[in-house]
Amino acid sequence: MSVRKLNLVMTYPVKWGEYEVMDNFVQNFYDALGMDEFKDRFNTSFDNGTIVMKSDVGFSKEWLFYIGASTKRSGDKKYAGKFGEGFKIAALVAMRDMNMGVCMESRDWRMTVTEADETIDGKPVKVMAYDIVERPYEETSVLTLTGATQKHFDELFYRKNRFYYEGNGYFERCIAKGDNFAVYTAAKPPKAKKISGGLFLNLQHRDSFPIPIHFCLHSYIVPGDDRERGYLSSRTVIDAIRNVIGYLSPEESMEVLEIFEPRWLDHTSVTSHSFLK
Repeated sequence: MSVRKLNLVMTYPVKWGEYEVMDNFVQNFYDALGMDEFKDRFNTSFDNGTIVMKSDVGFSKEWLFYIGASTKRSGDKKYAGKFGEGFKIAALVAMRDMNMGVCMESRDWRMTVTEADETIDGKPVKVMAYDIVERPYEETSVLTLTGATQKHFDELFYRKNRFYYEGNGYFERCIAKGDNFAVYTAAKPPKAKKISGGLFLNLQHRDSFPIPIHFCLHSYIVPGDDRERGYLSSRTVIDAIRNVIGYLSPEESMEVLEIFEPRWLDHTSVTSHSFLK
């Protein structure tokens, strides 16, 4: 067994909840598989406090050593992972703040997240580290989280549907689809009280509204720093939806217009997306 220390102190000031942790763990698999393969090749399970995420695609462990290194496919700018921070910070928070064990394995290696002693300017500190052992070679990737709860697994199930892919539980019927866009009527998710629609931007769900339609725009430059993929401005939401509508045929546009019938008499300015609320 070998130990690999990371340049990431255990006291790194980040406060993530289940939402961000599960989102970034799923992100790694989604970026590796792509939207066309994600549904069929990404599997999850939960049993006796252990969550397992698995896919039949492997990758080099070096991608998990460096902040700034990302397994996102370099030839496709659509995919969201680009800072290489997601797994490292998610693993740190899962272990430090949620008391979960984190083990990632692929190809011929298995790494367990731990901590190690380091010295900075003569002062002792704890840094995140990986205990690395060999395993029989297999072109698969498995992430195992121990000490997990049903709440963690429920959040994982929810996060899977926050990525764009065929068979997403949020989608019902495809109205229109192209290389860079799609429009779907909205399905009612399990346990949801009502049907809602939203905006999938750069292959991730970014906004919701109580109109049963999903607009999907796969390649869009969000103004400012979108590192945390947080709140979108009204201007960005409206501009993205207009981009999608610009791809539609007259017949498809009419179908979308009919879905918006409950809002036809709404006089709220369309410069604010409050008209969707």
